Amino acid sequence: MSQRVLISGYYGFNNMGDEAVLAGLLVGLRQVAPTVQPVALSGCPAATSAMHGIESIPRFRMGAVWQALRRSAGLISGGGSLLQDVTSKRSVYYYLGVMAMARLAGRPFCICGQGLGPLRSPLARRMTGRVLKQARSIWVRDHAAGEMVNTLLAGGEVQLYIAADPAFLLPPANEEQGRRALEEAIGRKIGAIGPLWLVAMRPWQNEQRQSYILQALVKAAKTADAGLVFVAMHPAHDQPPAEHLCREAREQGVRSHVLVGSDVRQVCNLLAGADLVIAMRLHALILAVAAGVPGVAVSYDPKVTAFAQELALPCLPLERLDAAGVAVLTRIILDTWTRQAALRTHLQQAVADSRRRARQALACCIAGLGLPTASHGDVGDGQN
Repeated sequence: MSQRVLISGYYGFNNMGDEAVLAGLLVGLRQVAPTVQPVALSGCPAATSAMHGIESIPRFRMGAVWQALRRSAGLISGGGSLLQDVTSKRSVYYYLGVMAMARLAGRPFCICGQGLGPLRSPLARRMTGRVLKQARSIWVRDHAAGEMVNTLLAGGEVQLYIAADPAFLLPPANEEQGRRALEEAIGRKIGAIGPLWLVAMRPWQNEQRQSYILQALVKAAKTADAGLVFVAMHPAHDQPPAEHLCREAREQGVRSHVLVGSDVRQVCNLLAGADLVIAMRLHALILAVAAGVPGVAVSYDPKVTAFAQELALPCLPLERLDAAGVAVLTRIILDTWTRQAALRTHLQQAVADSRRRARQALACCIAGLGLPTASHGDVGDGQN
């Protein structure tokens, strides 16, 4: 039997969060199932092959997807927030369609390291429930997603695992290497300019809230004599607001820089070299805490809130970011900054546990596809 596994996700679109998910899955597969040959569906197969060193198939050429499924032993629907209808109503149906194609091709599939929802459309919820019942196993990254899976399954007999995001499977970035990467990227010595806080924002429609978050960042940075580095995790979307915030912060006397994410390892190193990370982007928070760097979450989506709750990170919902919320966010940032040493100690144990559980969940999912694994342990939050 072939030991090729096809991986479906939002890959090849230069979003460093999703690329970190794929990179983590590949690291995990090498550890728990070294004989398995991964093949990824991608919006840009050449870029995916170059970044990750694996075979890649164009995701929108459905004939090629079908042939790839027929040549594979199974499908991994892998990581990210794929099954949701908020950012795009097409997204959920595309990913459900790939899973349905796997079933038509006679291939088993599993869901690995995903968030779930929001699913606002009744049709999307019904279709998701039907497809989930056909999965061999489902690994979701937080308890809120697990509760939604149980609701959609409505008593279905699918093995459910709750474990950390696949990006935790990446080897931890080295703090010293990270500091050197930051020094090189901004062209100055960190020691000469004081602490550096990395900020990973994303676009949002409310310009007033953009002003509020800028006020909080500037006030906190001036109090701590910190520099701000705005990192564009998804450059096509994040770079314009990053450049705007950087420009405004400089005008108010805060040392500021913009860096553009171009590779998963580069982004991991930059985040590891930071003294603090303030982010709306989920995977900026994940990669930061995986390197032991304290993070402050500004939550625009339930997935960010769920992650902050899972790791006990300070979090302010975006809807609370009003005129009064500026002082709240400023206090949260400064409080986190003053407690950074204790938070780093807390994160070390939490991250080790997250990495272990993610590896176990992946091993269980691969075994559920009928493929051999090198190591296979029970996952504490597995549910029947």
